[in-house]
Amino acid sequence: MATISKANPAELREREQLTRNILKGGYGHPFFQKAEKDVLDPLGKIPIVSSFTGPIRCAGGSNQFLGYGILSFFKVLGCFFHLFDSQGLKRQLKDTTTCVCNSGHGIANIVRGCVETVPLLGNITTALYDGCDLKINYSYAQKV
Repeated sequence: MATISKANPAELREREQLTRNILKGGYGHPFFQKAEKDVLDPLGKIPIVSSFTGPIRCAGGSNQFLGYGILSFFKVLGCFFHLFDSQGLKRQLKDTTTCVCNSGHGIANIVRGCVETVPLLGNITTALYDGCDLKINYSYAQKV
């Protein structure tokens, strides 16, 4: 019969790092960031093509919004388990903030996808937006 022992601090840090790596997966993964930047953004400026890439961006944004929204809900619930552990609460709140920001980024992708779908006006709008370099730089985002 297996016994459950209290994990030592090194094991806990290793488990937390594994959880953080999982959180960085999904839409925050460098592959998806690079695909958005190098593929969807340029194709979103081409009039006919953007009518197809816009819905793809909307679908990705919907997944991002819902996935990180649900995850942030559970992260908020997890904060209650760290009420008396200041370091654990700090890490949990940081993870919650990351999830909420990623969920907000999903909303931005949905809006941009809808704008890109409009044939000419959407292309001009996204070209101006990209040209002004108004994109939000997230402090937690991995550089690609």
